[in-house]
Amino acid sequence: MISTRKANPFTSLGLDELRRWLEQSQASVGDYSCVLSLDAIEVMLERFLSRAIDVESLVEWANILDANEHTEVAEGDRDLIAQLLFELASPEINDEINDATVYSMLSRIRA
Repeated sequence: MISTRKANPFTSLGLDELRRWLEQSQASVGDYSCVLSLDAIEVMLERFLSRAIDVESLVEWANILDANEHTEVAEGDRDLIAQLLFELASPEINDEINDATVYSMLSRIRA
């Protein structure tokens, strides 16, 4: 499938590259857009379900974004994005991240 969307650093960069990109706190880099949306979270959750990434990578991804003060969040979805990042970044105090919890998160995104 060919995507016509701009590359999104939240889903297209590796974890180390994403961390460096956020540390630079730039509004954009090349074709990258820097507004975190539910679409980006959905992509990462789907990658987990397809086993393209493991739970540790998903948790680290969420921690990188949750801890970075320069992460811009889509306006209308701010509360849900914040809640999902918190749940993903802190499985030790929230539910364990597994297929069931990820499907539940996807249903909240798609509602």
